[in-house]
Amino acid sequence: MGNLKKITALLFIIIFLISLATILFVIFRMQPKTITVPDDYPTIQAAIANASAGDTVFVKRGTYNGEIIINKPLSLIGEDANGTIINGRYELYYPRPWGWNTVTIGASDVLISGFTITNCEHAVAINPYSGSLNTHNLSRIRIIGNNIENSHMGIFEPSGGLRIRDHNVYISANNFTNLLGGLSLTSSDSIISNNIFSANEAGLSIVGGDNVTISFNSIESTSQGITLALASNTFVFDNNITGSVADLSGYYGYGFSFATNCNNSLIFDNNIWGNTYGIALGIAESRGFGSSIYGNNLFDNTENANVSGTVILETIVSWDNGTMGNYWGDYLSKYPNAAEIDSSGIWNTPYIIEENNADNYPLIRQVNIPMVTATPKPNSVLIENWFQPLIIIIVIVAVVVVVLLLFRSHRKNKQTE
Repeated sequence: MGNLKKITALLFIIIFLISLATILFVIFRMQPKTITVPDDYPTIQAAIANASAGDTVFVKRGTYNGEIIINKPLSLIGEDANGTIINGRYELYYPRPWGWNTVTIGASDVLISGFTITNCEHAVAINPYSGSLNTHNLSRIRIIGNNIENSHMGIFEPSGGLRIRDHNVYISANNFTNLLGGLSLTSSDSIISNNIFSANEAGLSIVGGDNVTISFNSIESTSQGITLALASNTFVFDNNITGSVADLSGYYGYGFSFATNCNNSLIFDNNIWGNTYGIALGIAESRGFGSSIYGNNLFDNTENANVSGTVILETIVSWDNGTMGNYWGDYLSKYPNAAEIDSSGIWNTPYIIEENNADNYPLIRQVNIPMVTATPKPNSVLIENWFQPLIIIIVIVAVVVVVLLLFRSHRKNKQTE
C-alpha cells in the first residue's frame, strides 16, 4: 500500500512538472522579443519583416536608407535621436496615390521613437491609401521624441470624404524643422503635445479630426501656425505661437486660424505674438458654431485678430467665455479712456474686432502661460512588460509549495508506516 502511494505521488509530480513546462514554454514563446539592427538584420525593413506583433525593433546609431513599411503592431526605437538617421527620398509627387512615404504606418499599436527622419517627400505617413496596406481605421499610434526635418511634409495623414478616420494618435516631444508642412492630422481622440515646430512653411493642421488636444507646443517662424478645418471639440491651450508672416499676396501669416466648419472648440491660454495676424477667421470660407477664444495673450501682432474673406452667418465664435476674454496688447492705444471694472482685472470697454466680433471681457493683464523655449526630452517609451514575468514567478512559487507539501505528506506517511 505504501509503494502505491509513493508511485501515485511520483506520477502526480511528473504530470504536474510536464504541465508546468508546457505552460512556461507557451509563456516564453509569447514574450515580445527585441530585434537589433544591424546586428540581427542589416536593414530596418528586414527586421520588421521578421518581427512578430508586439516585438521591438531596436536600431543602433547610423544612417539607414530606403522605404520603411510598418504593417504589424510593434515598436521601432532608435538608439539616439540625433545619431540614428533615416534618410528618405525626396521625389516630390512620386506617382503613387499619396506620394513617396519614407516611413509608412499601416497598423495599429505602433510606436516610433528616437530617430532623425530627413530628406523626404513625406517623412511619416499614417494609414495612406495604398493597395499593399490595410486601409481600415488605425488606433494607438505613438510618435515620440524624433527629429523630423528637411522634407516636404513631416507627419502626414491623408484626408478624404470617404476616408475612415483613425483615432488615438499621440504625437509628442518631436522637433519639426525646415518643412513645407510640419504635421497634418485627421485622426480623432488624439493628442499633440510638447513639440517644437520651427522654420516651417506651415506648423500643424487638424483636418476633420474630432476630440483633439493641442497643448504645450512651440510654433516659431511659420506662415501658418495652427489651422483647424472640419474639426470639432478641439482643445488648443498652453501653446506659444510666434513669427508667422504673410506671403507677398497677403495670405496666411496667422498664429491660429479657424478655416471651415469648426464646432464646439476651445482656444485658451495661448501666447500668440509677433505674427502678421494673431488669430484669423475667414482665411477660407468659415462656418461653425459653439467655439470660444479666451484667456489668450495677443500682442505685438500686426493685427491681433483678423476677420476677412467670406464669413457667413453660421460663423459663431465667442471671444470670451462669459466672464473672461483675452489680453490685447494694443488695447490702450484703441481705448485710452477705458477703466477697470471693480478690481476685476477686466476693462469696462469691449475690444471690437469688427461689427460681428467683439471681446466683451478684455483682460487688463497678461495671463501667466509657460513659454516653451527648450527642446523637449521624450519620456521613457520602452514600457517594461512586467505582467508575464509576474505570472512566471507565481507559477514557480506554486510549484515549490506543492513539492514541499508532497514531500511533507510523504514523510508523514513514512513515519506512520
